[in-house]
Amino acid sequence: MKKVCTVLISAILVFNVFLFAYIVSDYNIEVSKIQLTNYDASSDTISLKIVKNKNFFDKKFTCVLYNGDSKTEYVGKNNECNLDVTKDNYSLYIENLNKNKSKIYKLDNEIDNVLYFEFNNDTIYLVINDETNIEYKDILINEDFDYEFKSKNEEVVKIEKNKIIAIGTGQTDIYSDKIDNTLHVVVTDLIDKPALATKRKPVIPCNNYTDEENKLLDDILSYKTHNVGYSTRASVVEAARFLTLEFKYRIPYFYENGRVTKSDLLIVDGEGRYYKEGLYLSKSKENEITKKLKGPHMWGCPLMNLTKDETFGYIIGAKKPNGLDCSGFMSWVFRNGGFDPGDIGAGETPNPNQFTDLGDFKKLTKDLIIEDKIKAGDLFNFWGHIAIVIGVDDNNYYVAESLPDYGGVVAKKYPKSRVNNTFYYVVLMDDYYKNDGNYTKMWH
Repeated sequence: MKKVCTVLISAILVFNVFLFAYIVSDYNIEVSKIQLTNYDASSDTISLKIVKNKNFFDKKFTCVLYNGDSKTEYVGKNNECNLDVTKDNYSLYIENLNKNKSKIYKLDNEIDNVLYFEFNNDTIYLVINDETNIEYKDILINEDFDYEFKSKNEEVVKIEKNKIIAIGTGQTDIYSDKIDNTLHVVVTDLIDKPALATKRKPVIPCNNYTDEENKLLDDILSYKTHNVGYSTRASVVEAARFLTLEFKYRIPYFYENGRVTKSDLLIVDGEGRYYKEGLYLSKSKENEITKKLKGPHMWGCPLMNLTKDETFGYIIGAKKPNGLDCSGFMSWVFRNGGFDPGDIGAGETPNPNQFTDLGDFKKLTKDLIIEDKIKAGDLFNFWGHIAIVIGVDDNNYYVAESLPDYGGVVAKKYPKSRVNNTFYYVVLMDDYYKNDGNYTKMWH
């Protein structure tokens, strides 16, 4: 009898334990993990895995997703639910067969709010006192979100309301504790903020830049032309603005020592013309010159001149600082803006060997000016000379050109009321560029 009682008591205890476990499991239905497994940008769909706390009894349950009046139920399996949902501010709970519910979980509190993030650039270049917005692309669950960007070196740049402010020369990174990406910032004194010079800039001295400085200038130029849309109207204008408004020195005028011809008799590069991307400022660039007559000599360094023009000091056999003639400058501008017009000149009559044949060649009339048909990136011409418009305001055209009487590459202001006293023709370039890019009428 005693043995029977012992078995009975044991059975009751086991039953009570199972009953207690069953009751506990009925209410212990909280979520242990909410995991973002995928984001499909094409359909703007988030894939989620909802994992339930394990219980003594693995009872059936559902995951209930809702947003306002909209509600969707997903049957749980193997202690988890897998959901595909659109990017909205959803809330979620889980529920068992007895309609017992977990607490409510807001998805934007439970998973990483940033589904996708990328800075528009890996590196940006500024000068002291420059200000620029932090530009990026992102996809968020909750759009009301602050990245709280920071600078790793506030002596180089500081951050104010998502704006980068350049303080001193150097390099640093912009970061946020909420993302893994960083933005590299270089603040340099090798260039100035774009501005029309009030007096003629000094000629670039010979051997003024190291290879490292030349590379940095090339990187800055490339950044600027690509940032506005490479191979567009804007990128060509940006290249012309860079050399005339931002570069600290004037590239000298130098009559071409030779031209590429079909007969291949005269082929020259780097002597009044420069057919490459970047600036011709350091010894390493001389190694890139393969066809020469009297060089190679970088911009600003003495080079034998082969053209007679005593009015401007050009004597055959004498040396002048190397630089660019008018169409040489234009070839450089187009090459660095993402186009390659070839070795063409500045003649007035349209033909395949002239800049005037690239676009719609027209007489520069007052009607064209009044109708505001001329944009930055269009070309001005008189016989033997070619120039590019780099800015337009209500009263003036701003023109970049290389002139012997100005001693090289300059930016000049021409009042609209008198511009056709200097230039007789305009080349409208819409069909050539095809795309304006991030075009601006004036620099900023």
